[in-house]
Amino acid sequence: MKKRQIAERLAKFYLRHGRGHSLLDFLIAIVKNVVYFGALGALITYWFHWTLSKFLLIGLALVYEVICYLLGWLDEILGFWKIQNNYSSKELTPFLEEMYNDIKEIKNGI
Repeated sequence: MKKRQIAERLAKFYLRHGRGHSLLDFLIAIVKNVVYFGALGALITYWFHWTLSKFLLIGLALVYEVICYLLGWLDEILGFWKIQNNYSSKELTPFLEEMYNDIKEIKNGI
């Protein structure tokens, strides 16, 4: 095998691992939320002597996931994340815009 083939295989492995990791992390987060809401139900039962159905707690965890999805969808439409990044790059680190303009001038000069 040549070095290039090894590098390509390693790059593909790394990308596949990253995608699999993010998907598995998403599934683990859903299970974690179900467990957290179950613990919340146990605490409510212990403190207030109210019994909550396990199906209600699982439903609350799923509603939480749906709300997170909807917030992400709204962020795509409204662009809050983009506004936040622009603020952080322009206001908090103003030298980045100056560096960007310098690079643009160099690029146009070539």
